[in-house]
Amino acid sequence: MFAGVTDTADKMRLLRVRRSALAGLRLMYETSPKMFTGLGIAAVIDGLFPTFFALATGSFVGAVPAAVRGGTLSSPAGHHLLRMLFWVGFTFAGRGIPDSFVYAYHNGFRALVSAHRRERVMRATLAVPGIRHLEDPEYLDALRLATTRDWPDPGAFATAVFRLLTNRVSALSAAVVVGLKFNWPVAIALVTTWGIVAFAFGN
Repeated sequence: MFAGVTDTADKMRLLRVRRSALAGLRLMYETSPKMFTGLGIAAVIDGLFPTFFALATGSFVGAVPAAVRGGTLSSPAGHHLLRMLFWVGFTFAGRGIPDSFVYAYHNGFRALVSAHRRERVMRATLAVPGIRHLEDPEYLDALRLATTRDWPDPGAFATAVFRLLTNRVSALSAAVVVGLKFNWPVAIALVTTWGIVAFAFGN
């Protein structure tokens, strides 16, 4: 009996969290559609850079033996080595340089989301004529619950969404490379294991 109650409670908790997550995403989009889209694209690009860097580094290391056999950097193999070195530097710098700008935009968007949520709460509170409802304990309890339930800090939720997106894109792109270069069953197994671990730890 207790096991059934526990399972039901877990399902309700997951359902509530999913609904809250969707509500949080809607709040983020309502705050600034342009910033929401731009930061989403930046998160996807940021998630791809680790895979690009790994591919560039592997290609660079693989080009070293042929360049050594060629004897000089002016040989075709030497030119290929220099191109790979350029891409290694580009992918490394391409992820590190924009980080400070993206971080600043994250903080700005975080503040905007929090302010937009406060504005919505104030509009809902002031939409009722008079102030009698502000003296109603049940109304105040419901208002307090609405401002603290599941995501007490919507700004932190907004920042976490983009970080989560970056991590997901990084993992999936790495799995695609494993599938293309080595073996698709191994790639699927990696993604499945990663999903189970992420779910177990609530990520």
